[in-house]
Amino acid sequence: MENRYKSLAVVRLGTKQKIFNKRIPFLLLRMNEEPYAARLAYALRSPEEAKRLGFKNSNHTRYLAIDIDLFRRADSGKFVYLSSTNAHRAFGDWWIKGTGYYRLNSLEKVKDGEGIRGAEEVTFIWGGEFGDGNHYSVLHRGVK
Repeated sequence: MENRYKSLAVVRLGTKQKIFNKRIPFLLLRMNEEPYAARLAYALRSPEEAKRLGFKNSNHTRYLAIDIDLFRRADSGKFVYLSSTNAHRAFGDWWIKGTGYYRLNSLEKVKDGEGIRGAEEVTFIWGGEFGDGNHYSVLHRGVK
């Protein structure tokens, strides 16, 4: 997995934000299919709040991370909060498949077999890789 985080390309923050925000609705649609439901927990944090919570560098302060709470409908019909990282695994696996080269003019992912000229690499991170299952982000300057 380590090589997944090494990129020589430097994609501008604003471009990464747009690509990140373009993928979030698709994640939420998947997470809201029965029997699941999702709730946005944290998207933006101020630098002060991130520091207070012990995060020296947080992509939440850069509009590049979101925490999403996941629920599952129980037999009773009520939704039950799923606190485990493993509950997010299928969504996390889908999320990191977004990693690849993106055309900077259209923000579209380059398909297999297409050339990467005019494209830069963007790495999607799922927090389940470091014990924070409800965290979804994009790598920026080494910060997950």
